[in-house]
Amino acid sequence: MESNKVIDLIMCEVKTAEEKHPGWPTDRIHAVSIIAEEVGEAMREAIDITYFPQNGSEERLIKELAQTGAMAIRALKSIEL
Repeated sequence: MESNKVIDLIMCEVKTAEEKHPGWPTDRIHAVSIIAEEVGEAMREAIDITYFPQNGSEERLIKELAQTGAMAIRALKSIEL
């Protein structure tokens, strides 16, 4: 997939997440735990695609990976640099 398409998918997920859940944890542990949750969901989908293809979906994997990227962006945005 082309880099611009990847960035667009992630930024679309950032927008959706910020509208649905405008608050973001103020502590880093909870912020990073949200990223970890998304990574777990992406891993579950990758396992399904690999070992249980009847249950797996490439589209769901792409969505979970985009959501993981979006949560990483939200976590980075919450840190004052």
